[in-house]
Amino acid sequence: MHEKRMRYDFLYYFKEDLSGSSTLSWTEKIRACRINQSSKRVVLAANGDMVAVALYATLLDDQIAGVIIQNPPVTQNAPSEPDGTDSAIEIIHSLRYTDLPQVAGLLWPKPLVFIGQRPETYRWTEQLYRQMGHPGGIWHVKSLAEWPGLIE
Repeated sequence: MHEKRMRYDFLYYFKEDLSGSSTLSWTEKIRACRINQSSKRVVLAANGDMVAVALYATLLDDQIAGVIIQNPPVTQNAPSEPDGTDSAIEIIHSLRYTDLPQVAGLLWPKPLVFIGQRPETYRWTEQLYRQMGHPGGIWHVKSLAEWPGLIE
């Protein structure tokens, strides 16, 4: 009997909001989790505005094996309300160089999983992944249980 096992040691789910957080502070939290749990293969998962942090953290940390995203922001070019409420995904000067779909594309060859609908702005990301091919992979699934990369 073949026993199925998780392909990744640790799945870190970003569930906090961005207020008071920076991508650097999240990479430090991930590093601490990896040390405390002896995890080698870490995958990040995020929903909504936290997708921005997960994408940048995955880009900046070559030890993160991949990212799972749900309801990603269409763009970072979405200013928050003056009183600080609502979305707060701006990262100073980042739009001079890139936006979230390009950051997602720069993750190749790491696995990139979209849960649910993919915004049209990420079509570029999908085209890049498909053009670059193996070993990278991009998936669209209705739920995480449908992603074949989670279990060996």
